[in-house]
Amino acid sequence: MSAIEIEFAPKTPALIWLRSGVAFSILSFASLFLILGLCVYEGMLSSANDALSEENAQLLQQANALQVDKKRSEKNIKPGANTQALEAVVSQLNLPWGELLQAFDSRSSRQVALLEFSPDASTHIIKLVAEARNSAQMTSYIESLKKLDVIDDIKLTHHEVNTSDPLLPIRFELEAYWVGAFPK
Repeated sequence: MSAIEIEFAPKTPALIWLRSGVAFSILSFASLFLILGLCVYEGMLSSANDALSEENAQLLQQANALQVDKKRSEKNIKPGANTQALEAVVSQLNLPWGELLQAFDSRSSRQVALLEFSPDASTHIIKLVAEARNSAQMTSYIESLKKLDVIDDIKLTHHEVNTSDPLLPIRFELEAYWVGAFPK
C-alpha cells in the first residue's frame, strides 16, 4: 500500500509556492548574494585600512622631519640675542615703579588726572596720558613736572578736547626724559 497525501488546507498561491521548492532556491540565492556582498565589503574595508596605515606612516615621517628641523633651528639660535632680550626685560622689571609713579602722581591735582604712565628703561623715556579741566591747568601741570629733579626734558606730544564729555576736559600726552636715579 502506498502513502496517500491528503491536504485539507485550501490551495493558495503561497502554499503552492512554498511546496514547490522555489522559496528554498530564492533563499539560498539571497544567502549567497549576502555572503558575497559581505566579502566585497570586507575587502573594501581592508583596502581603506591599508590606505590609512600608509597615510599614518607618511604623517609620522613628516613629524620626524619637523622635529629634526626644530632641533637644527634651536642649535642656530645665538645666546647673545636671548641674553639681550633677557637684560631688557630685567631692566624694565627693576625700575622703581612705585617711587617713579608717586613722583609724577604727586604733581597731579583734582583738576588734572594721570590716566596712563609708561616708562621705558632702555630709552629713559616716560610716556604719560593725563586729563585736565582746562588748558591753564594742563600747562600748570607740565610746569610742575619740569621741576622734578629726575626730569631733563618734557614735551607735549598730543592734546585734544573731549567733546563727548559735557565738562569738555583736555586729554594730553607727554613724553619725559629722565636722568639719574629715581626719588625714594
